[in-house]
Amino acid sequence: MHDLTDREKQCFMMYHVDCMSEYDIVLELHLGRSTVQNFIEQATKKIEDTKMNRLFLLE
Repeated sequence: MHDLTDREKQCFMMYHVDCMSEYDIVLELHLGRSTVQNFIEQATKKIEDTKMNRLFLLE
């Protein structure tokens, strides 16, 4: 998760760990809904890319 920006990490954790809805995150952080969606999507993609890269480095 070190590749994530602070905001990506914050939104990702609020959504996946704290089980907050996107709407609740919007209200909490005073951001637009599409902004929150983008942060979550970008964080998810970065995490998936990192997992794949590490998988291939182990072989």
